[in-house]
Amino acid sequence: MISTSHAVAGVAGALGLLLVTATLGEGGATPPATLWTHGVIVAILGALLALPEASGESVGRAPRAPFGAFLLFVALTMVGAVVAPYRYAALGFLLELGAFLGVVVIAARCGPGLCRRVSLPLLIGAAFQGVVAIHQRWVEEAARPAGTFLNPNHLAVWLVAALFVGLGCVGPVRSRGQAVLRVALAAPALVAVYLTGSRGAVLGLVAGTAWLVSIAWGRLDRRRRSILVTVAVTVVTLAVVGVAVRSRSLDPFRYHRLRIWEASLGAALERPWTGVGPGQWDAAANNLSFPVEAGPLRFERFVDSTHSDLVRLPAELGWPATVAALAALVLALREVRRGRRDGTLGPSTDGAIAALVALGVHAVVDNPSARPALFLLAAALLGSLSSEPHVRRARTGIAWRLGALALLATVFAVGDGSPFLAWKLQTGLPRGRLDAEQRAALEDALAHNPLHPDLCLRQAQDVAGDGRDWGIDDYAAARDAAEKAVRLQPADARYRLGLARVEGLAFGTIFGDLSSRERAAEHYRQAQRLARHDPGIALEEGEFLLRAADPLGARRAAERALAIEPNGLPARLLLAEALLASGTPPAPSRAAALVEEAEAIAERWSDHPRVSPYSRFHLDLDVARVAGIRRRIEGDAATSRTPGDPEGPS
Repeated sequence: MISTSHAVAGVAGALGLLLVTATLGEGGATPPATLWTHGVIVAILGALLALPEASGESVGRAPRAPFGAFLLFVALTMVGAVVAPYRYAALGFLLELGAFLGVVVIAARCGPGLCRRVSLPLLIGAAFQGVVAIHQRWVEEAARPAGTFLNPNHLAVWLVAALFVGLGCVGPVRSRGQAVLRVALAAPALVAVYLTGSRGAVLGLVAGTAWLVSIAWGRLDRRRRSILVTVAVTVVTLAVVGVAVRSRSLDPFRYHRLRIWEASLGAALERPWTGVGPGQWDAAANNLSFPVEAGPLRFERFVDSTHSDLVRLPAELGWPATVAALAALVLALREVRRGRRDGTLGPSTDGAIAALVALGVHAVVDNPSARPALFLLAAALLGSLSSEPHVRRARTGIAWRLGALALLATVFAVGDGSPFLAWKLQTGLPRGRLDAEQRAALEDALAHNPLHPDLCLRQAQDVAGDGRDWGIDDYAAARDAAEKAVRLQPADARYRLGLARVEGLAFGTIFGDLSSRERAAEHYRQAQRLARHDPGIALEEGEFLLRAADPLGARRAAERALAIEPNGLPARLLLAEALLASGTPPAPSRAAALVEEAEAIAERWSDHPRVSPYSRFHLDLDVARVAGIRRRIEGDAATSRTPGDPEGPS
């Protein structure tokens, strides 16, 4: 029989490996990284279920009060998932929640000693991330390196937390070499924190450092206090200088986070019981953006997250789930405080508590919950620090353990394995018409993940192609696939837009009647309602209606696009073309004025940086299109003159 100490050491080692490797793949968010992290968690839980344990052994477990409150939070989140329109995203959210819960259970099993056991692996991981960030900054010339994360702010706060654990959870240092090794590993991580210039990470660093200084102050003599203050001031100053370097130029968007919080809380007040739903934020945020008057474009910057996990909870999950989550956190922190008071948590856990403080402060101004590397680290620290000793009376029966193992394996296979295979099969497939091999791969992907709307939309695009060689039966199949994509995700404009394109293609190549034109236009309008601040939808509708001989409809669509982006150049050119197509007498002069306005706007903002496809699309002038409009204006002017009268009719 394996001893408890050896089992704990093995589990702690596996968990340390998980916490470090979870930083790969955009902080654990890519499909391969998610499959890996979930697989490791399932494997560790399976090992804990399978390993024999003798009755009377003392093991760690999650305390009942916070664990019960967290289970209530999970139950309320599951209710929100059941009523959520996008079931696949809700399933993904529940899987991440299960991963968090699994790490809490594993860490509680290891007890407070886990912090010391994972301190060196985390410090090694921090050193690796630091080296990658330094390479990105000085070799790849990235303005703000992100390491293997997607967001430099997430890299920065992970480094801060890892440094607190790596340097503050070492226990008694047995040799000078160990101390030198840890300092050497910490150096590149500190440089990387400076390079990111993350304001949220600096807040977390200051809060965690202040807590460490306050706790250690009474245990140190005068000389060591001086050393502690010097180190703390040096580290914090380095990070603050990094923020100052990043903020040398005026940031016109520095206060927009307050408006994002206001918009997000508005969604929470609109749907107080369930929020927008777990995993539903991306679609809901399409109508939460607000105009920005600094610069030529009003909606180039959009709300992509709540920028605060404290706001994300009610906005995405509702107020009841928020209360349950905060209650679980408060109860867990109460257990940590109790452990410090009764001596269960010694000085070797101070760094882990500081790391939790840093993560918590950062969560107030950002969304670390969006990256598995961050919320799994928080779960490990919470579970370890709040763990309570428990004397096992009798090992659970073999039937129950086998059932639990089977359930874990099934959930992993269905929730992670099958969607990963679908992702793998569709990766690299072009959009539009596919060959036989590519079509077979898409069908296999759909079989592995029938809940993903994009796979259905791809199927519709394959059947429709470019419309040159399809008929009524193909149209029916493409429409059915596009409608299925809408049913799977009715709140996202992309899939309604896909259905509009199928109907528009059918109008131009098969039907050509008013009813089919109106079907396509109605789908465009429904897509616009799902994304009110996206001028691209109105522009695409206008282009379709112009081709479909409805210049009045095209004009209205162009005017809607201009109402969203008054400086948008494509909208002005589309409006000019719609006016010319209407054939009314003042059309040429009005079209000419629109072209002149477009050229003036393009000249005015010619030096404005094109930092996104959105800005390039709306601010880059299509010279060939302008020339075509001018030729039409000249042609209309020529036909309006009487023969032999260069000035035209009197």
